Amino acid sequence: MLNLAHNQVSILNLHTDIDELTDTSNFNLFKLFDSYINIFDIIPQSFYNTYYSHKGTNRDFPLEGMIKALIFYDLLGLPTINTLIFIINISSDFRRVLNFSRAPHKSQFSRFKSNFYSDIYKMFHQIVDITDEFATATDDYLANILISDTTEFEFFVKENNPKFYQSILKTAKTYAKTHPENKTFDIEKYAQS
Repeated sequence: MLNLAHNQVSILNLHTDIDELTDTSNFNLFKLFDSYINIFDIIPQSFYNTYYSHKGTNRDFPLEGMIKALIFYDLLGLPTINTLIFIINISSDFRRVLNFSRAPHKSQFSRFKSNFYSDIYKMFHQIVDITDEFATATDDYLANILISDTTEFEFFVKENNPKFYQSILKTAKTYAKTHPENKTFDIEKYAQS
């Protein structure tokens, strides 16, 4: 049996409600982040130098925005970079916080993480130095025994790709054929190592 809805919403009311929601609600996470974290103190000057002088090209996306985007990606627990890109696309507030005129492509995030791996590594070590003071002030004993990964960046590892293993195995077989005098050479152990 059909359930008759007595409180129907018209398109005009729905449009008004959505306008009120988007006009009056401000995303507090952005405000909290900006009021408690100075992103310029976190990023080392060497990272700026590397990012902006890399191959002499102008950057479409500022370094601070790329870092903030990846921090919010982890902070919000988003499942994929595509989800992050979707949110950047639909949220003008988020683009404003990141200082992006448009959303980066997935490959831009991937290249950013791989090209600037060592700079990101240094930046997170600098963050650890800052947070270590807070941890020590809170509980000196726990600060000395607890260890955690603060980066949460996951990089593509080529060694986990089956094609990589097959290429190493093929190289080992070629070596074994060209050097038959080496009877102790184990192809499988070499490839797995």
